[in-house]
Amino acid sequence: MNKAITTGLIKSVSDEGILKGYGAVFGNVDLQGDIIAPGAFKGSLGSFISSGYLCADHNWEKRIGTIETAHEDKHGLYFESRFHGTALAQECRQIIKERLERGKSVALSIGFKVLDDIELGNGIRELKALQLYEISVVGVAANALAMATGLKSSDAGRLERIAEYQELTSDLWNRWAANALHEMQLRHYRNKVAELER
Repeated sequence: MNKAITTGLIKSVSDEGILKGYGAVFGNVDLQGDIIAPGAFKGSLGSFISSGYLCADHNWEKRIGTIETAHEDKHGLYFESRFHGTALAQECRQIIKERLERGKSVALSIGFKVLDDIELGNGIRELKALQLYEISVVGVAANALAMATGLKSSDAGRLERIAEYQELTSDLWNRWAANALHEMQLRHYRNKVAELER
């Protein structure tokens, strides 16, 4: 199973135990050089809703919620999850809710299997089709765009400002990631040359 820290946006966590947000956003290059293409989840959404789950830190023994609904829109993978009544799930829900109320970040990550992909060059791969297994709340994000900011669904103004911010940071992140990947490749080739010269 692949794991990808993705651009996430938690829109709300209710007292009734419903989490709403985006598990992934399209078009961002991650540190592994992967870009999730629109349509990548469509083939597996049915099985994801019926068999997938929300979990903690990609630990399949720590399933903290069921997937109530999920679909793709122009932004990414929208989902709604209902927390289980277990002590662990309720503890996670409370921690997420408190962090969001205090303006702190929450990182999201998806667990999936790659079904179809294409190489775009420069070490970047576009993921065209994925088998989605789970969405995780994780403790540490591997990139800046993995931060999910909690918002009340009625706070339309803040949502618009966050969307504008995400567009700007997405562009900056893509440029930074491309440069970082180029530097990694350059170091790799330099090491190869050094090995051949020995």
